Amino acid sequence: LAVVSTVGVVTAPPYLFNGPDYVDAAALTTSLEQLGITRGYGGYWESYAVGWHTSGVITALPLQQCAAGLCRYAFAAPAWYQSRPGPVFVIVQAEPCSHDTLCIDASNLDALPPPESVLSVGLLRIYVYARDVFASLQTAGSI
Repeated sequence: LAVVSTVGVVTAPPYLFNGPDYVDAAALTTSLEQLGITRGYGGYWESYAVGWHTSGVITALPLQQCAAGLCRYAFAAPAWYQSRPGPVFVIVQAEPCSHDTLCIDASNLDALPPPESVLSVGLLRIYVYARDVFASLQTAGSI
């Protein structure tokens, strides 16, 4: 099994390792720290990368594309998505990403109120909202 896993990694196409986590992780972490907002959301990959790179100081809950447009991640605990007062951020891809339901881009935010501000960080955009407009989203798969 270990040999099969090793062969799989060695023969994997390089683009699998070129995601925003690898390219923009340091700049994303720095930008979020400068914003001073410790709670937010993002696509699956970005949300977990934020927690990893900040040792859990900044929390980003995963969102995903769904039939309703944007939903809570299907396999995350519903209790995580409790609305709290204060601003939140959402991290999205700068380019469209319709090829992957775990990826979100600006078009997935169309049905939401406009953000207070938008910050560009390499391949990503950070949208800042004065209040949590994401906690009431439905869970993917429950629609």
